[in-house]
Amino acid sequence: VLGPYMTGVASFFVESGEKVIRAYGTTPHPNVLAAYLFLAIFAFYFLWLYQKQNRNSTYDTMKYHKLMKFWWVWYPAMLFGLFFTFSRVTIFLLCVCVLVSALIYGNIKVWRTRLMPLFFATLIVICVFSLIYWPEVSTRLTVSSEEEAVQLRMFYNKEALGGGLNLFGIGLGDFTGWLMEQNPNLPQHVYQPVHNIYLLVYSEVGVIGAVFFLLFIGGLLYEFIKRTALREMMHNSFVLVTASVVVMGLFDHFLLTIQQGRFILWLSLALLVGLTKINDDANINSATTRR
Repeated sequence: VLGPYMTGVASFFVESGEKVIRAYGTTPHPNVLAAYLFLAIFAFYFLWLYQKQNRNSTYDTMKYHKLMKFWWVWYPAMLFGLFFTFSRVTIFLLCVCVLVSALIYGNIKVWRTRLMPLFFATLIVICVFSLIYWPEVSTRLTVSSEEEAVQLRMFYNKEALGGGLNLFGIGLGDFTGWLMEQNPNLPQHVYQPVHNIYLLVYSEVGVIGAVFFLLFIGGLLYEFIKRTALREMMHNSFVLVTASVVVMGLFDHFLLTIQQGRFILWLSLALLVGLTKINDDANINSATTRR
């Protein structure tokens, strides 16, 4: 049970001085809930945009239409759930992805008819939520260096980068223990990993491990873009989702340190690799058919 006066609870103060606890949804942190809702919303986009055209697939069309019949109920529910986390980074990334998709494909008639209902539904939910919870929204729209979350991130980054060039790291999973040794008088809830998975990797396994980690993720994205040439809207969508998850790692540690977060990171990368293989198989089959 979470209370407004407990230390270490994800919360913020509005201008009136009221303390607001962000939605956890039974996850370890609101940012984790936001990441899962982010993926769930894009799964809905996938069903809405692609499955409707795939009439001849093994997908049960009747069940699909029954499911999508009430999209105007559960799609806003997911959006409201995401907004209640007040996760600025994830909400911002969702808005960017939606705007980029609308700009790329909004002028194509076949996509415009499917994108416009989603665009207007999203706009309505944003307006309704902002009107009802404007004090909370206005508070989260501003980022101040005086905020505890910002100060802690700056502190963790400074600790991770301190001490000169780190070749081999302090040991995998040892940053929190090392931080307790270096700063033994901090409040208990402050002892957390670096809120940046790339600096966390650098601090724990050194510059060599960090370089290989970046090359691994960058290599997957490069191979996907190279082998698909982003010919279909689906390819762009997968790049946007994976890139968003990678960007989330700049501002939090759960993608590496919490089991639920690791599911998100490796699932998004696995989907990217899976779609690359599907594209390759389709190209091979197409070439065989032409012969």
